[in-house]
Formats: sequence, C-alpha cells, structure tokens
Amino acid sequence: GAIDITNGNLDFVRTSNTADWEHSRCTIQVPSSGKWYWEVTFNSGSTDGVITGICPSTFSLSSDLGASAYANVYAWTTLAVLLTNNSNTTSYGTSPSAGGVIMCAFDRDNSKIYFGLNGTWFNSSNPVTQTTPAATGIPADLFPFCGSRSTGNGSANFGQRPFAYTAPSGFKALCSTNLS
Repeated sequence: GAIDITNGNLDFVRTSNTADWEHSRCTIQVPSSGKWYWEVTFNSGSTDGVITGICPSTFSLSSDLGASAYANVYAWTTLAVLLTNNSNTTSYGTSPSAGGVIMCAFDRDNSKIYFGLNGTWFNSSNPVTQTTPAATGIPADLFPFCGSRSTGNGSANFGQRPFAYTAPSGFKALCSTNLS
C-alpha cells in the first residue's frame, strides 16, 4: 500500500497523492463486551483524507470508497461520509479543518457505534443514553482501523495519552490496560 505508519503504529500518512484509500487495522481486536472509545486527529491534507471506524479481519486494507467494498465496516470519513455495511450516507456530520478530532464510541454490549467531531456527537446522538447511533446490529470480531486518501494524514489515540475530549461515561480507552 501507499500508507506509512509511524510512532508505534499511531500516526499515518499517504505516501502518494491518489484517490484510492489505504487502511491500517489496529493490533487490538475489540473485546466481545464493553464500551470502547478512541479518537483520531485529522492532522492535514485534503478534507476527504482520513477515515476511522471498525472492520473485520477480512477487510482489504487497499479498498476504494465504493460502498460494496465495505462489508461489515462501520466508519466515518472526513468527507462527512458514514459507511455502514456496504452502504454510505453522505452529509453525515461536517468535514473537519486540520487539527479536528474525530471521536469514536463503540458500544459492543448493545452493538452500536457513534461518531463525532471536536466534542459534539453527530446527528444529536448520545452514546451514554444510546440515542441515535450511527449504526446498530454490528457483528462481532471487529478491529478499529484508520486510513487515508489523497494527502490525508492523522494520528490515532487509543488511550496512550490523554484524550482531547472526555470519553462518554461508561466507555473505556481501547488499550491493553483496559483489557482482561
């Protein structure tokens, strides 16, 4: 692929300015229970440059944005596109400026995922009250992932440093200290 990953697999950047997406899966699988939170900072690049969410281990790390390539993938791109299991919703949220922080809350117990930006959850959703999730009925055996397109680059935070925004009540950082 054409994505470089550095800083302990937390920073990612495109090495070629193409319209294809390149992805990287987290090394930690989402546990079969619990509520998990992470953030991805959109550092710079074109506004369609960063994607984050959850994917199965079978997901091709080199996939274009065509919805049919995203079976069992639940993600949000900085182009304000929500991907939910082979379909996409445009104008979901707003595109960030450089430095914008994408928030991801995955409620494994209730099979719901939420996305937000800079401290505000999209679509008036609320992970704590389980109001208006981005997607429901999410299958098991998924991994967080990040990716970029064009000149996009970002930095993932799974709890190795303080979050930019407070995790929703009851949600934990997806890091080894919080795994059994």
